[in-house]
Amino acid sequence: MNNTTLQRAAEVNEINKRTLIEFMRDNGINEIVIDFDGSGDSGQMDEVACYPDNKHQLMKTQVSLIRCSHRFADGKWSLIEELVEDTAEEVAQEIGYSILENHHGGWEINEGSFGKIRINADGSGLLEYHERIIETNYTESQF
Repeated sequence: MNNTTLQRAAEVNEINKRTLIEFMRDNGINEIVIDFDGSGDSGQMDEVACYPDNKHQLMKTQVSLIRCSHRFADGKWSLIEELVEDTAEEVAQEIGYSILENHHGGWEINEGSFGKIRINADGSGLLEYHERIIETNYTESQF
């Protein structure tokens, strides 16, 4: 992928993040917490919670977002964008995936990683990241 394609994908992620934050503010949601877990070359968002937790049903509300996909054709990459409606929960998950890729590409490989992504209504956030590592120690003894 070329730099222009990657730059536009980053811009779209920011647009979608602003859309989610606006939704949070409009609905009195202070924080969204996304649990993630990755291993075996796959990864998933396990749970999306919001606080105050009496607002969780609002996460099923439809929200507009821009969905991007990359396509390789005729020897070059292109970015395909489409405006779609999805639940606020799905939007939060998509933003979570982009945050992980931007900060810890490969988070799902081998033993993977796990943690939480916290998105606050003021636009700040926190990625709590735990990386799993298998360690092997070698020793040799003559007898």
